[in-house]
Amino acid sequence: MVSENNASDSSQRIRLTGRVVSRGKAFGPVYVLPKSDLITDFRDLNEHQIALELENFDRAVFQVTDRLKDATDKYSSSVADNTLDIISAQAAIVADPSFCGKVRDRIRNDAFGAQLAIRIVTDEYRDQLLSLEDEHLREKAADLQDVCEQLLSFLYEKPAAFELPRGSVIVCSEIWPTTVLSIAASKPAAIVTEAGGWTSHAFILARELGIPAISGVKNVIQRLANGDNVRVDAVNGHIEFIDFPDETVISTIPPVSLENKPSIGLASRVKLSDGTELFLLANADSADKCREALDSGVSEIGLVRSEYLFEMIESLPNETLQTDTYREIAEAANGRSVAIRTFDVSIGRLVAGKTQRERNPALGMRSIRLTLRYERQFRSQLRALIRANSRGNLSIVVPMVSGAADVRRVRSLVKSEFEKISSSESNAIVPKIGAMIELPSAVITIDQILEEVDFVCLGTNDLVQYVLGVDRDNETVADWYQTLHPAILRSIKSVIDSAAAMNKPATVCGEAAGSPFYLPLLVGLGVRRFSMNPSSIASMIEHARKLSLSDCSRLTESMLLSTSASQNERTLANFCAKLWPGLGVERVNFPPASTSNF
Repeated sequence: MVSENNASDSSQRIRLTGRVVSRGKAFGPVYVLPKSDLITDFRDLNEHQIALELENFDRAVFQVTDRLKDATDKYSSSVADNTLDIISAQAAIVADPSFCGKVRDRIRNDAFGAQLAIRIVTDEYRDQLLSLEDEHLREKAADLQDVCEQLLSFLYEKPAAFELPRGSVIVCSEIWPTTVLSIAASKPAAIVTEAGGWTSHAFILARELGIPAISGVKNVIQRLANGDNVRVDAVNGHIEFIDFPDETVISTIPPVSLENKPSIGLASRVKLSDGTELFLLANADSADKCREALDSGVSEIGLVRSEYLFEMIESLPNETLQTDTYREIAEAANGRSVAIRTFDVSIGRLVAGKTQRERNPALGMRSIRLTLRYERQFRSQLRALIRANSRGNLSIVVPMVSGAADVRRVRSLVKSEFEKISSSESNAIVPKIGAMIELPSAVITIDQILEEVDFVCLGTNDLVQYVLGVDRDNETVADWYQTLHPAILRSIKSVIDSAAAMNKPATVCGEAAGSPFYLPLLVGLGVRRFSMNPSSIASMIEHARKLSLSDCSRLTESMLLSTSASQNERTLANFCAKLWPGLGVERVNFPPASTSNF
């Protein structure tokens, strides 16, 4: 929603309001990115024209491939692994013989121009992806659209990179990940768009690059013009026109830094100013990424999503592949602990040829429900994990546990498979078993669950979704997705307190675990173990050293008495602003209370 207010201050003409998708503040002149040109509807081409269009398409494919490779090389040390995964996914689309073959068929058989053929084939694939229940596959629709726009840009003979005035506020109706990479060299002050949410790949990248961004500003390209001076407050979601910016206005805006993030150093633990110790763990999705994180000083891998194996092979990975992969991860850890989450996938990926349309997949047959239903496939994964655990450093995390009964069933299966394996393989070791706490029922019965497990992980991304009954991928209800809702704070405290009372490790996973903004709150709630993307660790260490347990405890006590998320956000924002003025907490990327994925 956008509002306009006439201000009494003559230096301010108008204010626009939108959704914060990358935190920070900035000031600069507007630069409006032009929309894609209309496609020329070439049809009924002759043989010579068809040959030229095929040449043009192949040239565009080569140029996009080269551009994505350059992006990977350039940003491999300055952005997180999930961003590089986005680039890799797009490179796979460009290299897909099916996609490119269908475009060529449209050109060759239907006598269409390359521009029209690309758009038609993209629309067909995009519609298919968006109709699927698998969230992972639906997300590929955005990557497909980005690839389409890149191919078209080269066919239009537009430059591969944007040459923008440094420090511009980029304004457009929608922005794609590769466009963000293209403009990054010009060090934009901020991004303002009509469309896009917190989970948009472009804004994931903006957060990694430290670019403040606001989306959801209706008709923004008609309301902002090139050269307008604007102040972007991507903390409160405001864009303000400034007629005559003075030094006071400019000095209040911290500079945006796109430099490489500092290395972690040998610091798997960090102490608060009063000596309280925190444990920083890393999330990783391959043996190489585990090795990189551990080599940098992290003592443990807090979470490995085993479904990353589906990136290696389209169908269910067989037991041999799983065993080899898990063993490689265990060996890369060199005796240090690694927690591997069992498959959290849709039925179509777990069972070949099986499809099942559900009205609400988030509440349907997924995670541990699905793997317990298809026990043969689940037993295969458990055997692979047991065989790979010859060093004793692998543990199993069970997702979407609803209560102690789920854990008992998993333990029974693990015991059964271990007995079969140990009869012929003397070096087999039973992995430790933990539960991912993300359902209200798991929070309520946490004491019973803790009796059955060796440790717990708080899957806080889904915890907010399920406790508040809000689809975290639905932008229309984004205002109800409130990370700092009193129910969320009380849920986290309940789990942490219960785990401490029973001397069981409890690790917070998700985006908030790597967010300095949420760090004081989580410390005050009793959290001591945080698992995050390795790229977040250096910043967490820097901010944690200025905290004290007593200050965090007082902060949390006051927030637990609050009755609203908005009040909690103000309280926490004020605390951070006073504590870290020199570190610029406003520039640290963290999700706002109403739209976060924590």
